[in-house]
Amino acid sequence: MRKILFFIILFLPTKIMSDDFNPRSVNYFISDANALNIIKIKNLKKSSLPDMIFETINPKKDAEVEFNIKVPFYFDEMILSPSPLIYDGDIIKSDVIIDDDEFSFGNFSIGKSNSIIKKDSLGEMDVDTLRLNKKIKEFTVKIKIFNKSGKKTGIKLINIVITNRDKNFSNPILPGMSDTVILSVPKISQLEQQVNYAGDICSPTSLSMLLNYYGIDVSTVSCASDVIDTSKNIYGNWIFNTSYASTKNLYSFIVRINSYDELKRYLQKGIPVIASITFGPDELKNSPIKKTTGHLLVIKGIDKNGNIITNDPAALNSSRVEVVYDKKEFANAWFKNKYGTSYILVDDIFKLISSAVPYSEIKKDDDVLTQITPDEEIRLVERTADSILVEAVEQKIEGKDGKPEGYKGYIDRYGFSLPKSYNAFVSEKLAKIYDDKRIEIDKTISAGTRIDILDDYDNFFLAMVDNMMFFISKKDVITDSDLHDIKDTGKAVIEKARDFIGTVYYWGGRTSDKLDCSGLTSLIHKIYGYTIPRDANDQFIYSKKIKTFNELKLGDLIFSTKENSDFVDHVMLYSGDGNIIEATKECNCVREIPFLQKFEIDLKNVIYGKKINGKKIYFGRFIDDNTLKDDKKSDKKNLNKNTKTKIKKSIPNKTYKKTSKKNRSKK
Repeated sequence: MRKILFFIILFLPTKIMSDDFNPRSVNYFISDANALNIIKIKNLKKSSLPDMIFETINPKKDAEVEFNIKVPFYFDEMILSPSPLIYDGDIIKSDVIIDDDEFSFGNFSIGKSNSIIKKDSLGEMDVDTLRLNKKIKEFTVKIKIFNKSGKKTGIKLINIVITNRDKNFSNPILPGMSDTVILSVPKISQLEQQVNYAGDICSPTSLSMLLNYYGIDVSTVSCASDVIDTSKNIYGNWIFNTSYASTKNLYSFIVRINSYDELKRYLQKGIPVIASITFGPDELKNSPIKKTTGHLLVIKGIDKNGNIITNDPAALNSSRVEVVYDKKEFANAWFKNKYGTSYILVDDIFKLISSAVPYSEIKKDDDVLTQITPDEEIRLVERTADSILVEAVEQKIEGKDGKPEGYKGYIDRYGFSLPKSYNAFVSEKLAKIYDDKRIEIDKTISAGTRIDILDDYDNFFLAMVDNMMFFISKKDVITDSDLHDIKDTGKAVIEKARDFIGTVYYWGGRTSDKLDCSGLTSLIHKIYGYTIPRDANDQFIYSKKIKTFNELKLGDLIFSTKENSDFVDHVMLYSGDGNIIEATKECNCVREIPFLQKFEIDLKNVIYGKKINGKKIYFGRFIDDNTLKDDKKSDKKNLNKNTKTKIKKSIPNKTYKKTSKKNRSKK
């Protein structure tokens, strides 16, 4: 039985400051066979998740697929990690070809695997990692399945880790109290196993902990005998360990995690992480071993002090397996020394569900509730044969119990991608993206989409969102450093909102080409790093209340209720000089007009709660640069990403209902 314990803080508006780093590694996650440039395919057909991306046609014949990969990210180290569906006796062989030079990541077969070591002028294949003597960005992958079992086999998915070893290690932003999460993972000590295994099986011991976490009853000794690399007589071949887990009805692969924020995102999805670490004497206090050139353990949580909660298999016995490590020391042992190398095991691929590019729609009864961009977290609620019910975790509304919850509805288009940490926002209304030759790609990215900047090239950033790597013009992006330097966010918000004037009004719209009233306000706030509730009534509830016109600042919100009601069904941006910017059905567009023109009264004469033609008017605010004054002066590495302005609910919302379009606040 798995338990996930979350320490939840009530939703409050936040100005997000993400990790400011240049990641050394990229995970090239292949979850869709149609996205591949296939050169050769034999006895395999394309399939799709949640089953697999390739499945064998004739289970009695061998199968093979070969495809070319070209990425705009230069690298000199890689790990090829397929998640296979094979059985006893079957073999999967994974190779890469670079400049006609072939390197093998070995032959995996349950209990009979062997690595293939090779070293030449191009590079060295060292057990499970290929290290190159030059930087490349193009290679060919060749995967063969030798079918001996006579059963249907295939490839569930593939992750290719690529690393630029010349990139400097940047100290990550350290976790804090708001990042706290603990998973209940069984505790197993490798030292309690058979004597001939005990000293060498940190990897299969960690693996057996996670297999049992997912309800798969496998002993540590059995696990060790099934993952052994017979060529080297070792149990810690990363690829063989994850391939074995994949045969146990899981999706399993190697990744490199770049930050604690990424780690937190895995843990919050109920996914513990097996981490590879290296450290010297006194470099990792509390460790049951003094030093190591390679050790694996389970990360199962982050405590209230931001330190890392692990199950360390090197502990003397199972009662001592849980070890908490200092977050700074652990960052050096894991991120700095081992590039964040990790095993990921997932029981349900829908834990990795993501929006389509540029967005997906969430619906209920053919009613569009909202739109989500591919950077936003989605949680699976329920899956049937023909529908996927999800929660848009970041788009908060008030639930029936009065607590904030994400929008729930049925998603129209989706894919699968790995959790990421983001360090920039797309600011251009519809940003063009480009390939490595700076030729425009036939796709756009919506404003407000968070992206991960990988590198800096003159007037462009190399960036990533979902499973796409692309170039984007610097003028179309606001980095976290830029957010940190903005002195008048309200003014910036209004200047950006004017770019959306003329955009089509669309019920449930929250992307660049379609907007409703609260979609406009939440999107514009998101571009500048503020996460606010999704709907107008919820924005009103959680905003800081402004009582008079004289207190209004650029970017503040003006709310109006339904006639003769306390229910807020419309929200506008205050743009100065008595004007408002709104998305409205009145013109089916986004417009800027005088408040006087809309309500037939000068805004200067309006106070909080004033009734105009049966509608009450309220003022509210989320933007407050002063709350970040001290943070702006501090070292960015110590910034608290969850700096909050404390808001009180001043007016109860007794009439709120979210099930009916009639009673929802997106006028």
